[in-house]
Amino acid sequence: MSKGKNKKRNASNNKTVSKKRIIRKKLIVALAAVAATVTATIIAVFIFSSGNKLTDALVNSAWAPSKAQNSSGDEVELAQVYNTEYTTYQGSLSFTDEGRFSLWMSPGDASDGSRTGTYTVENEIIKAVFDNGTQSEFRINSDENSIKSISVYYDDYEVLFSKQ
Repeated sequence: MSKGKNKKRNASNNKTVSKKRIIRKKLIVALAAVAATVTATIIAVFIFSSGNKLTDALVNSAWAPSKAQNSSGDEVELAQVYNTEYTTYQGSLSFTDEGRFSLWMSPGDASDGSRTGTYTVENEIIKAVFDNGTQSEFRINSDENSIKSISVYYDDYEVLFSKQ
């Protein structure tokens, strides 16, 4: 009789051990799935937040022309670019969160010569599409995490816009 009881006990113990192993496996799989989800979320947040740093810096800053170069690379006065005698003339460049921009590069009032459109940022290039359909690219000049200037080609000049 004792042999029969031992067989029953061993069978019962095997079932218990087997159930515990299945529960452990399920727990390990569940924890691995949670860890993978958390890791994927962290990576996605990092990727999306790093891509928005340039856009955030564009939107949260006022941009004004700081210097200009002609097609030969020689520095020229901004008054020459604007074809005006105003030596302290300032244009402007601004960006919105909604993907719109405004570029003012002509003498007079901003409402007279402001050109607007939409933009997207890819790497360090601002792809601008003006409301009249003209397309242009503005180059972002940066170091590590901050934008130093934005290069805009205007007529035969490269105008650098810096933070005000």
